[in-house]
Amino acid sequence: MIQMGRPRIHDSDQLLDAAADIAASEGPAALSMAGVAKATGAPSGSVYHLFPTRATLLGELWLRSIRAFQSGYLEELDGEGALQLEVVNTVKSTLVPDGHPFMTGVFTPNHVECNAAELTVIGKIPEKLNGVYLRNTQNPVHQPLGKYHAFDGDGMLHLMSFSNGRCEYRNRFVPTKGFMQEQEAGGALYAGLIDNPKLAQRPGWGARGGLRDTAATDVIVHAGSALATFYQCGEPYRMDARTLAFKGTAPWVDKVMPDGISAHPKVDPQTGELLFFNYAKKAPYMHFGVIDANDTLVHYVPVALPGPRLPHDMAFTKTYAILNDFPLFWDPELLALGKHKVVYRPELPSRYFGYE
Repeated sequence: MIQMGRPRIHDSDQLLDAAADIAASEGPAALSMAGVAKATGAPSGSVYHLFPTRATLLGELWLRSIRAFQSGYLEELDGEGALQLEVVNTVKSTLVPDGHPFMTGVFTPNHVECNAAELTVIGKIPEKLNGVYLRNTQNPVHQPLGKYHAFDGDGMLHLMSFSNGRCEYRNRFVPTKGFMQEQEAGGALYAGLIDNPKLAQRPGWGARGGLRDTAATDVIVHAGSALATFYQCGEPYRMDARTLAFKGTAPWVDKVMPDGISAHPKVDPQTGELLFFNYAKKAPYMHFGVIDANDTLVHYVPVALPGPRLPHDMAFTKTYAILNDFPLFWDPELLALGKHKVVYRPELPSRYFGYE
């Protein structure tokens, strides 16, 4: 005689539906295994059998929501009135898929540059909304020489422009010198962030050295151009803020190289000036500069620091530009040996500099 197990009364979708209801009505913090059991009438053991922990339950709820969204999105793309793309260019890639977490899922590389002019609008775009939304992303093209870090991908700008109640999408790679060199070579030439800089086949860019200037960290509009910049300091690359047509490097670039410009410069909305900084492993270790509204360098001064630092950002007020010297930087002893290990020195103060 074969005994059959009892049919499952509460399946995972029922439990996830209840979890979604609780999270939507009371907030994620209110979601508990006991609450799901109570809402469905399921024994708590059944809930724990399918979802051993609350984290597992939340994770499965998130993944199910993403899958449902993506399924509906793809059906919409394939259905009647599907989005029509104008493919402008397809960049040749040498990547070998290996399941890397920063090359799969939402991080899956895109090597197609395209335009999409006739977009379906859900709702209504205000007629007075006239401008652009720009986003910079890391988008790897070539198989890494060493280990891949999420910051190593080539820069790709995405643009949504709005005008007269309509919107348009475009995307383009930022054709930096490093990007073009690797395209010509047909493979990677530069080391990644977590590689030994000596792995690079050419000197490269960045305060650390050996890196490809991807211009993939930041984008800001100044003097009518989208300015793409690199977190470890590089050359400022300009693209048309409406069409993403490439306009080359900024006209003042030679005056700030080889230290270049760090990501996260600021534009003063009152004056149209671009405020920027850079940092390096050689004295004075930092500079501060100002570009006027006509894209001309009008101010560039050294900022003396005790040693190499890793500043991330800057700020400004109506009167001052504010730079920082934080106690988080490369270990000086290891740096002397060519090793780049970031250490925190809590015994050192955080310092700020104001430039009028």
